[in-house]
Amino acid sequence: THYILYGRLIPEQRRTNFINQDLDPYLNRLYTKFMAAPCIPEAKLINIAGGNIGNGHETRYERVVAQGWKDFVNEDIKSIRKYIPNDRAEAILLDVVVPSYRVRLDYLESICSLEVPAGFQTLFIIIIDNPDALLFRAATISKQYHDGMSINDAEQILEEYLSSPSCNTV
Repeated sequence: THYILYGRLIPEQRRTNFINQDLDPYLNRLYTKFMAAPCIPEAKLINIAGGNIGNGHETRYERVVAQGWKDFVNEDIKSIRKYIPNDRAEAILLDVVVPSYRVRLDYLESICSLEVPAGFQTLFIIIIDNPDALLFRAATISKQYHDGMSINDAEQILEEYLSSPSCNTV
């Protein structure tokens, strides 16, 4: 359907905006509104050749952020609305931003386990502004020593933990 609407992965009106960053969250957000962006929690994407992901290697390109991509979503949803049936429900998109300094797992578990009402699509964004607390909590979860752990590894451990079924049974 996307290719019928736009003729290509990147809509023509956005080809100059998306150079090498932000296309995936743009597309996800575009279709989340229509509850048509399924998530496969078991899937993992590993970037071994691209940008610096905390692996100590320099990026092989200069990152070019797509400024204003969230505004593009609001504009480009109109094309999709013309294509889908009028009786198709649209989700209310709700982002929950959680600042955390101490990284209290019990609090984060409770927040991430909140029941999302029907008709809502919710994105939980946890901002941790204390790298030491992040490393400590990740080490606690994974039962590893945190001295050799990178911030990216710690983020991944915490993300996997908070999205696991055992965490979401509160």
